[in-house]
Amino acid sequence: WSYPTPGTYTVTLVTNPRTGCADTSYAISLVGWVADGFTASSNNPCVNTLVTFTDTVASRASANNSVVNYDWDYGDGSSVLTTTLTTVSHTYGAPGTYTVTEVVHSALSCADTFQLAVTVIPTPTVSALSSGLDSVTICANTTTVSVTGTTNGTGIWSTSGTGTFSPDNTTNATFYTLSSADSALPEVLLILTVNGTGGCSAVQAFDTVVVTIDSMPNAIADSASIRLICSNDLIQLLGSSVAQNGSGLWTTSG
Repeated sequence: WSYPTPGTYTVTLVTNPRTGCADTSYAISLVGWVADGFTASSNNPCVNTLVTFTDTVASRASANNSVVNYDWDYGDGSSVLTTTLTTVSHTYGAPGTYTVTEVVHSALSCADTFQLAVTVIPTPTVSALSSGLDSVTICANTTTVSVTGTTNGTGIWSTSGTGTFSPDNTTNATFYTLSSADSALPEVLLILTVNGTGGCSAVQAFDTVVVTIDSMPNAIADSASIRLICSNDLIQLLGSSVAQNGSGLWTTSG
């Protein structure tokens, strides 16, 4: 039998009705109800961020009933929390979608269940490389550097110099064209930045490729380029080379 409304009901049992051996017994039945429902401080929180769940039902039990406790299951394999608190908090250590379940229990053994899905967002990750390395050395007459980025979001390239990216600065695999001002510098930084989404929107990650620029080699020989000497005489040649980490090598046409 289902009672339509809360209240106190007397249940009567008659054994052997309409006979001389009839017997009657009575029982009191209390009927009540409970209601459940809650919200999350964020339905798309960032990983390792505290999430608060708050029961939002104004009337949680009928007048003849009372709430005893709540079971909170966060859906990530952690222990079920049984408490009298209507507001609880939890931190998710891994990204993913979790079904959070609240079960309310009453003094009349009534129970109601409410569920809510929470999608935990990963923090942004980024890696920037050129030819598989995080730094590259080029000659000053090199005009283009190839760079490749790996992100879990939308990356944006920027530079400490004044060159340009091609096809654009939002393509992970792109080319950087040095400006004339860049070529005169000892190094240029190429930075790949990615912003988080959802609950991680305030989190930013970046990685850098260091482009070291070697100056052009410049060899200077003895200014007395023509000398008259006797056969079997020794001649001292003076020369210098101008280049970053460079050295000179003499050769002869003879």
